[in-house]
Amino acid sequence: MKDYLQIVAEEIHYPSFPGPYHELTKDAQIRIDFIEEVQTGISLSLDKKKGGNNFSADCGLMPMFYRLEVGRDINDNQKLGAIIQPEKLELNYNFSPSKLLFGGILGGKSSRIGGDIYVGVPMTPQINFEKLVKKISTVGTITHETNKTSTEFKVSRIYMGDIDHRLAGLTFCYGLKPSLSLGFELYCKFIQGSGASIGGASLGARHRGRAMGIQYDLAGTCNIFGDLQLTSSIGIIPNRLSFSTRFNLNTSNIISNIQFGTRINGNPIIGNHEIPICLKLRTDTNFENAIALDIDTPFTSISIGCFGKKLDLFKNYGINFSF
Repeated sequence: MKDYLQIVAEEIHYPSFPGPYHELTKDAQIRIDFIEEVQTGISLSLDKKKGGNNFSADCGLMPMFYRLEVGRDINDNQKLGAIIQPEKLELNYNFSPSKLLFGGILGGKSSRIGGDIYVGVPMTPQINFEKLVKKISTVGTITHETNKTSTEFKVSRIYMGDIDHRLAGLTFCYGLKPSLSLGFELYCKFIQGSGASIGGASLGARHRGRAMGIQYDLAGTCNIFGDLQLTSSIGIIPNRLSFSTRFNLNTSNIISNIQFGTRINGNPIIGNHEIPICLKLRTDTNFENAIALDIDTPFTSISIGCFGKKLDLFKNYGINFSF
């Protein structure tokens, strides 16, 4: 239900700065891509927060799995975290954008500096230390924000299978006005062993407005390889009913896909308690369908979801109880 509460807060949100470039199409992503959030099978979750310490445990019953997450809020801007899974140990340090001395030098009083460091260590007992070090994945991100700009620089080394993927990228987003943002992305990928390096770039824009009392969001991105993405989102009833579409086109082979997603939020009162409910639906022209329902009760949060192609909608299902 954390996701539901976040979406309600963002339903009619106009940021003071344009936000990161990769979030230009976020309004459509949160209504369409929830299919990736459905955890198949039956699972239990326990979340506990106390005095800046955070603890979360997930346990799958069908199929069996476990996931432990611990975190520490150093202060309002800095957080440490660790995620333990059978196949990987993940460490993360995050400092949210804040006013620092060198941040002020870069952009004046409105300048804010932030960043994130991620380290992923494979949990493979049979591997020796030298090979283990080579398989460690790392991602580093530095962000710089002002009231009108958002800049992000990222470097990463991701080990997938037996191949080392490295990337360096820069994104920039500028808010011409509160309703209009423009941005670009530049990156270079290097695949170790093959000697191949790939450069890329893309442009994007987002417009937010209101017509006849209805909020809408229009966004699009296009890269040098000919991939075009156009999204639209409409807040039909603020905080209650919203709808998004996303059109993807690969101009090199003329393959296209249109996706649709909607969220229906409600707060029925049962007994003396208000019970937030969020129903999520999505489909596309390839008939990839998904349904999810989030219910937040005073005792537990329940998430139910299923997805599949055409009539196999209930082939993959998930039920999660969070305490």
